[in-house]
Amino acid sequence: MCWILSPFSSLGQRENPEIYLNHIYVVLDSATYQHLFDSSVLTKEIAYSIQNSTQTNQNSYTGKYIAGKNGYLEFFTPTSHSGLSIGSIGLGFMTLKSNDIKKVKQYWENNTQDSISFQTVEAYESAKTRPWYYDLELYRIDSNAAMKAWLMENTNEDLRLAGFSEQEIEKDKISWQSYIERQNKTTLKKAFNRILSIQLSIDKSEFKYLRKTLLGFGLIQSKHAFYNDNIIVKYKISSNSSIRLKKLEMELSETFAKTVLTIGDSITVQLNGKRAIWNFK
Repeated sequence: MCWILSPFSSLGQRENPEIYLNHIYVVLDSATYQHLFDSSVLTKEIAYSIQNSTQTNQNSYTGKYIAGKNGYLEFFTPTSHSGLSIGSIGLGFMTLKSNDIKKVKQYWENNTQDSISFQTVEAYESAKTRPWYYDLELYRIDSNAAMKAWLMENTNEDLRLAGFSEQEIEKDKISWQSYIERQNKTTLKKAFNRILSIQLSIDKSEFKYLRKTLLGFGLIQSKHAFYNDNIIVKYKISSNSSIRLKKLEMELSETFAKTVLTIGDSITVQLNGKRAIWNFK
């Protein structure tokens, strides 16, 4: 299985839809999970801290969330999300304009022999079903693989329920911040703005999967990284790393003095100016 044409980086063949890394899920040990919200600096100034249960037509799970204006971190334990193990990760990329996900899907169908999965994820809330978002990813037999990456886009119905007009949905870029603020009728004020970069340690088979996926989404590959204007995904190939997410860099909207926050035995967060660097071990 291989690419028939050059990936999205060949701009003469197509225009790349704009995508960004909206969120990451990480599976932690129970002790670190228990202490995620201990830091008052993290939960009062940097990000919104939420514990929530979700049920969809695909899965049900309970997690803790560190949420910002245009991104969030989602944390599980092996018991809060069945089928996953400590060190498992998921990368949730997202479009900014309606129907861009279908452009990516069409290009993928035309230019690779790999099987893809395209589904509408429905949320179950208060005995009602809501078409939530479209999900595009490489098809895999194991739906709980240790590393996953997918592309998301809110359905038009979901955007209308959040309060967007047909004209806005058809013509405008819709940021995650504007979506959440419309949906919840609030203004997001805390400092976590977006995810800037991540660093992964993965084995050869996981790298092969990641490469196909990220090139399919339109990122460009350089030495030990994939990137676009919104995100850098750095990687190291290792045969013995069970903790796949090693580092994550957040952009902050406020300036913080240099300090280090410790979360359990597995995470430290380094604050420095308008950056927060998460280190996982």
